[in-house]
Amino acid sequence: CVLFLDELGHAKTATLNAWMPLLKERKISTYRAPKDMFIIAATNRIDDHAGSNSIHSAAINRMIRIDVQHDVKDWLAWASTDPNDDGVSRVHPSITSYIAWKNDALFQQNKENTGEDMPFPSPRSWVNLSRNISNDKGEAAVDKSFWEMVAHGCVGPAQAIQWMKFNEVYLKLPRWEDISTNPDNFEIPNEPSLAYAMSGYLSDAGRQKGLCTTKQLHGLCKYIVRMPADMALLSFGPIIEKRHVDLMKSAVFLEWIKKNAHHIKSGHQSVLRDS
Repeated sequence: CVLFLDELGHAKTATLNAWMPLLKERKISTYRAPKDMFIIAATNRIDDHAGSNSIHSAAINRMIRIDVQHDVKDWLAWASTDPNDDGVSRVHPSITSYIAWKNDALFQQNKENTGEDMPFPSPRSWVNLSRNISNDKGEAAVDKSFWEMVAHGCVGPAQAIQWMKFNEVYLKLPRWEDISTNPDNFEIPNEPSLAYAMSGYLSDAGRQKGLCTTKQLHGLCKYIVRMPADMALLSFGPIIEKRHVDLMKSAVFLEWIKKNAHHIKSGHQSVLRDS
């Protein structure tokens, strides 16, 4: 079992001292913790400007400190999944596509935006933005006039402006249904922002079995394999995780795998082998 002490840095000294016997002797008064119980605490660093206080040395000396950093690839993998298996990803694809393009936009906290009243981009604030621009079906809100205001309030003005420019590109992409019907008649984007927008858009559509039929998916495959290998893999990634059985029926996809095996992550290789 696990005892999780969250936001330990917000605890008052008296509260922390009350927990010390549990850390030192694994007991408080007459209560003794089970031998198999792990005690895990979490807190922000002081320089995160999140209101945390320093933890006194007596407590620090009885813990194993592990600094955890955000990881863009892990966050994108998490953000692109649909936990309810309903085709709605955790984060809107216009945002995950943008972060895939601009990795450093996931988290930025500098001297200009560390104030308590100044929003800044972080994994949490991007999720918050996604929730405010999407409905419960994961579709973009119809009225986009307030997007800029919401983006400013969630991730700060600098990233809000950049994301809004990217989102304009995203919203002008051709319909994925049209691409799946005529995959050879649509140009492959060369401009980086457009390429990332297209990759995120197609992967979000292709992984949804209730939205994109197997025939349509195979049409998208014919278009995706024309993209540079790194962009194609970015598109195929979420689709491989959700619809590898349908993908294995596509001769075009199988041929792409043979040519680009070195680009495919080990996790995707195991999924494909199991099918």
